Amino acid sequence: MPWIQNSNLAYNGQNYTYDVYQQNLPNDCAVASMIMLVKHVLNRNLTRGIAQLWIRQAQQIGNADITRFANGQPLQRTAAPANAWRWGGGRGGASLGDIFFSLQRYLPQHRWLWMMPGPGSAAIPIQLANCTPQRPAIVSLNWNHNGGGHVALCLGRRPFRPEIIFLDPYHGVVACPYAPIANWLPYDTQQSSLGLGASQGMIDEALFS
Repeated sequence: MPWIQNSNLAYNGQNYTYDVYQQNLPNDCAVASMIMLVKHVLNRNLTRGIAQLWIRQAQQIGNADITRFANGQPLQRTAAPANAWRWGGGRGGASLGDIFFSLQRYLPQHRWLWMMPGPGSAAIPIQLANCTPQRPAIVSLNWNHNGGGHVALCLGRRPFRPEIIFLDPYHGVVACPYAPIANWLPYDTQQSSLGLGASQGMIDEALFS
């Protein structure tokens, strides 16, 4: 997974350049997005191997226990020790809960806020619009065409345009119109810098920094 620089989303003759960390495996979008989040928020270079290790350890706990952890309750299953290596990385379609647990466990100096579908979901589109490159969010989305999922980094509104910018580990820089539908926010890769085709989905879960 290399870092690439994309700058083809221009407005009024000015290019806005973004660095995107690309995924090189089908299910590594969560790993790539966590690496970008840590770089933007803490200016720390998190390696792919470490990010995979953290997520893999979170996956061993399970989503139900991570939800308990997010609500301030003790884990029912003990987390893998920090020095334990689990081969295979985080390549099993990691959830935002896995990323949240990883960041809370290893980078607790920053406040991470995980907003799941439910009572808080109505606020997700509003909060995403208020993101900045210094305070981005990781989003989870469901594709409309095949029911699969994806993870990307949200940088908030694009300057001078009613759009939200995402750094997508697969599609590159993605510009989406800001048009909330009820408690959901649409995601469309038609305006993406890598030109890998148009896919549509809906965002309903986010991890804010």
